[in-house]
Amino acid sequence: MIFAEAFSGSSPLWFINGGFILVVPLYSSHAILLLNLAIRYRKTNLTQLYLWGIIFGLYESWITKVIWAGYMQESGPAIGTVLGFAIPEFFVIALFWHAVFAFIVPILVFEILAYSTSARQDDAIIPSHREFIIGTRRNKIMFALVFLIGTYSLTPSLGNLGAVLIASVGNTVIFMLLAYLARSRTRGEVSIKSLVIGKRGMAITVEAILIQYVLLGSLILPERFPGPITILLTIAFYGVIIALIYASPDDVQEPATVPQGNVFQWKTVKKWFGAYVVLSLLWPFVIGLAFIIFALFYLAMIGLGPLLFLLAVYRVLGKKWQSR
Repeated sequence: MIFAEAFSGSSPLWFINGGFILVVPLYSSHAILLLNLAIRYRKTNLTQLYLWGIIFGLYESWITKVIWAGYMQESGPAIGTVLGFAIPEFFVIALFWHAVFAFIVPILVFEILAYSTSARQDDAIIPSHREFIIGTRRNKIMFALVFLIGTYSLTPSLGNLGAVLIASVGNTVIFMLLAYLARSRTRGEVSIKSLVIGKRGMAITVEAILIQYVLLGSLILPERFPGPITILLTIAFYGVIIALIYASPDDVQEPATVPQGNVFQWKTVKKWFGAYVVLSLLWPFVIGLAFIIFALFYLAMIGLGPLLFLLAVYRVLGKKWQSR
């Protein structure tokens, strides 16, 4: 919720506006199910997580209808539709935002907590993820951009300094509280394995997701459902993503194969959130600039979405071709 809804400016006050009643279960059930499937089938490298994240983002077709009919608060797609799909919205929501901010980023931040606080460090994370949570220049820039995006999106969404203060501080406090509870509950031994559920848990999670799809899909703007061709193409796209995941090689499981380096510490994450609060409070004083940057980044995501998808396809099929 924090990285996807608050950092996007979609629902930065989710913890007081009641939106969490529906959205928190929706997000948590998707995240737990997809992460467990990834771990169970050893499809957990970053490219594979990106593909799982696209499946996450496709809920924005069946439930919110954004991928088909544009954002809920708008009258329709930004530039019309192609075969029933709102193309910019599809590129941004399914191919970029949810895959990265609703799935990959939360997992990596969770693993920073796990690695930096656990005695059995390499068992606390997915081995291939270690190279993305060590303090290289690439990773520092990556996480800096994540939190910077979260700061300037608040002002266009909320407008005034008071609301921005409540949102930035509120989300930070909730995050730190949950991290504290996680560490207390596990006596400091936080691990990615603590998110693994059994067959009964998987069955309950799948049932919960199906109920949400049927219930919310029928209640939220049902008039926005497209024609049968668009629905069949959506189902076909699921097939493409699943085929790519299946075709990709199993992720490495041995800690010895991952790069060495100093992993980000939990105090670093605290500093990131501190900077998030401070910078968020500066943007209302240059609100025009915040709107411009927000608009430019949205335009950039229209290009980044298909670019990331094509890169994922290349990495999967390219490795498959090389192995032959």
